[in-house]
Amino acid sequence: MRFTLGYAGLPAGEAFDYINKKRDSLLSANSDFVGFPMSKKEGLSANHAKLFLTEFKSRLDSEFDKQSNLVGTCCAVIYRRSNNGSDIAFENHFFPAILPVPINWEPSGTTPDERRAAEKCLFETLVRTTARTREILAVLHRELRDQANTTPLLLPVRNFKSNSYRDWLRELQTNIAASNDEQLAKNVLNAATNAFEASYPRVRGSGEVLSFHDDRGIEFKAPGASRRMHGRPWMVEEHPEDMCHLAGFRRLGAPFNAAFHYDAQKNSPKKLTGRFCQCHGDLENKTGDPHLNIAPGDFTRI
Repeated sequence: MRFTLGYAGLPAGEAFDYINKKRDSLLSANSDFVGFPMSKKEGLSANHAKLFLTEFKSRLDSEFDKQSNLVGTCCAVIYRRSNNGSDIAFENHFFPAILPVPINWEPSGTTPDERRAAEKCLFETLVRTTARTREILAVLHRELRDQANTTPLLLPVRNFKSNSYRDWLRELQTNIAASNDEQLAKNVLNAATNAFEASYPRVRGSGEVLSFHDDRGIEFKAPGASRRMHGRPWMVEEHPEDMCHLAGFRRLGAPFNAAFHYDAQKNSPKKLTGRFCQCHGDLENKTGDPHLNIAPGDFTRI
C-alpha cells in the first residue's frame, strides 16, 4: 500500500520552503508528498483545501486498478492548526474521503537562527505525525478490506438516514486522527464501532443476512462474500465537487472496493420508494426495482 500525504497550513516562504526541501527525508519510499504554501492572508481557506482536493482527484485515474477495483493509495492531509477557529471548516472540506490530521506549530524567532530552530521543530513534528498517520491509515485500510460487509464505516452519509451517523463518523475521524500509535487507533475504531452498533445493531431483514437499518427502517444490505459487486461509480459523469469523485473510492483516507454498494430495500420483494439523493444535489423521489443500489459515496442507481 502506498500513501499520498498532503501537508497544509504551512506559511508561504521560509516554513513551507524548509519542509519542501526536506520532503525526501520526511517520507518513506512508498509515500508521495503533496504540498502547497498557505497564503498568510487567506489562512486555512476553502481555496487552500481545494488545491489538495484537485490534486488528489487528478491522481485517481493513475491510482485506480480495474482488476481489484481499488485505488492503490491511502490519503491524508496533515495540517497546521490555525488560531482563528477555522480548523473544523477546513477539515469538513475533506470529509468523508480524506483523513485530516492536525498538528500544533507556530513560527517564531526574530533572527535567522531562531527561525531555523522553529522550522526544525516543525520538521520533527511532521516526521512523528507522518509515521503515526501511516499507522492510522493502515488500521482503517484493514477494516475496509476485511470487514467491508459488517463495518458501519461504509454506510452512505447522505442516504443512511440517522440522527447520529454523520456526527458519529466525524467524531471517529477526530478521535482516530489523534491516536499516537497503531494499537490506540485499533482501540478507538473498535470502541466507536461497538458504540454505533449499540444504537444501530445489524439485524435480519430480508433473508438471513444481518444488515444495518436506518431511522426509516430501510435495510442497507451489504454484498456478502458470495455475491458479486457490480456498482462501480460512474465517474465519467459531471459532478460539481471533487469530493463526489474522491468519496467513491476512499473513506477516512483508506481505499475500499469501488464496486461495493448496498442494496437499499424495505419489505422486499416490494419495491422501495422514498426520498434519496446522489453524492450531490437535493433529495428526490426514487423507486427501486425492487431495491436501490447505493454506494458508500452516495452514488445511487436502480
